[in-house]
Amino acid sequence: MARKEARVREDQFVALSRLVQVLARRRVVRGGPRLTENTLIRIGIDLLLERANRLSGDTEVELRASVLDTPPSRWSGPALFDLDAADDARPGG
Repeated sequence: MARKEARVREDQFVALSRLVQVLARRRVVRGGPRLTENTLIRIGIDLLLERANRLSGDTEVELRASVLDTPPSRWSGPALFDLDAADDARPGG
């Protein structure tokens, strides 16, 4: 794999770290490849590249809105999803 560094907002950093923890707790099969923030970043890049033909705009906000199916009215809080509800949705949770 090639190395590429990127700067992320603090809320993205926190949400990404917490999401990795939630997904790790939800795992049914243990002992497979480790889930990391980098795993999720690579998935996000794959999704962005898959939707590249939808990209339009001049700013980060405009570009983000152009590729999201339902852009939120605004980004709020450290997490963009309900971590407690996500954690409760795990098998046996």
